Amino acid sequence: MSTSRDDRRDVVIVGGGHNGLAAAAYLALAGKRVTVLERLDAVGGAAVSATAFEGVDARLSRYSYLVSLLPARVIRDLKLDITLRRRRYSSYTPQPGSDRGLLIDNADATATATALGHDSAA
Repeated sequence: MSTSRDDRRDVVIVGGGHNGLAAAAYLALAGKRVTVLERLDAVGGAAVSATAFEGVDARLSRYSYLVSLLPARVIRDLKLDITLRRRRYSSYTPQPGSDRGLLIDNADATATATALGHDSAA
């Protein structure tokens, strides 16, 4: 198979997850010709939304906490039109066999310490 000079790429990235896409964007900004290869039907990796429960018409983020790790510098560098907002509750983990769970509350350190089983006075 012959490839013309115009069809060549400087970089081929295998994997269209969030890190691969960020790398491709930075390389493209640097003037490189980039191709991203992804085996799945959609790019984004763990940062995409998906149907979490069969038969329920709701799409949830697979790993929404990853978005909270997005550095402000990347948003500026890539001129992304997004605003990240801090959530009050960062996570909830049910305790199997009970009606309780572990709730991490960013606005209430005492409640989080109690949920973790720590003495908040310590």
